[in-house]
Amino acid sequence: MPTYAYECLACGREFERLVRISSRDRDARCPGCESRKVRRLPPRGVSLAFRGSGTHDSDKAGEGGRA
Repeated sequence: MPTYAYECLACGREFERLVRISSRDRDARCPGCESRKVRRLPPRGVSLAFRGSGTHDSDKAGEGGRA
């Protein structure tokens, strides 16, 4: 089950919830004020770096396949 971050639109509190995909935002409630007026926040701190053969950096023509 993924963890989602939410912001309460009533009190401004940010919180995280471990959520089943099937119920995702339907059951979200602020743990501080109990409001259901919440919005899911975009993921933070996620960064991907692809390396190795088959990536854009290693497929530059004329460089022998290495970046």
